[in-house]
Amino acid sequence: MSAMTPLEQQLLAEIQHRQNQVSTPIQRYWIAYSGGVDSHVLLFALSRIRMQLNSSEILAVHIDHQLSPLSPQWSAHCRQVCLELQIPYQCLVVDAKAVSGESPEAKARQVRYEAFTALLKTGDCLLTAHHQDDQAETLLLQLLRGAGPRGLAAMPGHNPFAKGNLCRPLLNVSREQILQYARQHQLQWIDDISNDDPVFDRNFLRLHVIPLLKQRWPAMSKTLSRSAQLCADTIGMIDAVASEDLRNLVDTSSERLSISRLQTLSRERQHNAVRAWLAQLRLACPSQKTLHHIWSQVIDTLPESAPRLQWPGAEIRRYRDHLYAMPTMADFDHNQRITWDLKHELVIAGVGRIRAVPKSGQGLARRNLSDISIRFRLGGERCKLPKRGGEHSLKNLFQEMGIVPWMRDRIPLIYSGEQLAAIGDLLVCDGFSAGEQEEGLHCVCDYEQPVR
Repeated sequence: MSAMTPLEQQLLAEIQHRQNQVSTPIQRYWIAYSGGVDSHVLLFALSRIRMQLNSSEILAVHIDHQLSPLSPQWSAHCRQVCLELQIPYQCLVVDAKAVSGESPEAKARQVRYEAFTALLKTGDCLLTAHHQDDQAETLLLQLLRGAGPRGLAAMPGHNPFAKGNLCRPLLNVSREQILQYARQHQLQWIDDISNDDPVFDRNFLRLHVIPLLKQRWPAMSKTLSRSAQLCADTIGMIDAVASEDLRNLVDTSSERLSISRLQTLSRERQHNAVRAWLAQLRLACPSQKTLHHIWSQVIDTLPESAPRLQWPGAEIRRYRDHLYAMPTMADFDHNQRITWDLKHELVIAGVGRIRAVPKSGQGLARRNLSDISIRFRLGGERCKLPKRGGEHSLKNLFQEMGIVPWMRDRIPLIYSGEQLAAIGDLLVCDGFSAGEQEEGLHCVCDYEQPVR
């Protein structure tokens, strides 16, 4: 093989740098290969430096979005290129057609990355051919959308993705360098005419706005990429502050956050901490408007009002001194009755899983059980507790135990015939407890949401 070109040297240095940053050795590099000039250059250059990649396997994945009548031809072209370069090839067919109200660009990206997520395994790294000019376009788009520092950081050079990692090794390479390399090696690539349609925001910027800006500022792409990196550095510091704050705000149950401790911080650090907490819980990030509503409608209200705020895919609630965040809770029928043989685990939608584990001297006494059913609170239920005397309403018992209000109607009530025998895995009612050395059944509930 001839000596490495500057682009190949830069590509190899970037990949080797990223290899040293990951904890799990990279076994396979998947190249996101569209067939366009950028990904073709990435594919071809990697095929030339593959011997320097520590025996890591190189593979190509092509996403057929089914949006063009030419997509079968594109797939065939990509397959042939990979065959000639002796790179294993895989084509994934997805449905990227947007419905009314959806952004075609966003829909295509969503299904593409869903396909990548399903593909990647531990030890895999997805390589995309985003370059310096793409980074500049992304920053401008984010700026026009009113994004903050995280959005203006644009695309990171490397980040965890699915079960592996995602790397963009050409972010410091310009579009002109890529075209020059492609012409030098006489590469044949696909030109998708949809890339020339200015109806799409990114195309409009690339075709009409950026050329005008470059007439005045020729180094614009390089300069904007540097700005994106500075924003990324700032985000690193912001995240470090949030991580430190969360150590004091979140207890062992990561789903809840202390309001009184949160309020000792400046409002800016409060916002930063809540964003980081929601990200930690893998919940959708709220918009700036929704973030302000978390304070006005949840945090700064009276605790007894049981405030709740929803946004797509998530909701946040308050109980006493804590915030609770969770995926949007599904509708639940608390009138249902479920027969239970105590032998098999029950999966109850909107509640979780419940199982009975044999344990001597613990839980429910087997001898007292018959006609077992699971029911849910309708109001008026009472339970007599050993050593406390008298009957106690479930409402008072839940308050004493600090059970969050939105889970009280979802706690499974275990009935023997028409008698309440136990309240989930929380309490066993008098007359149903297993005595010492007696065969018992300990109920274990794995709730979908925290109960306290």
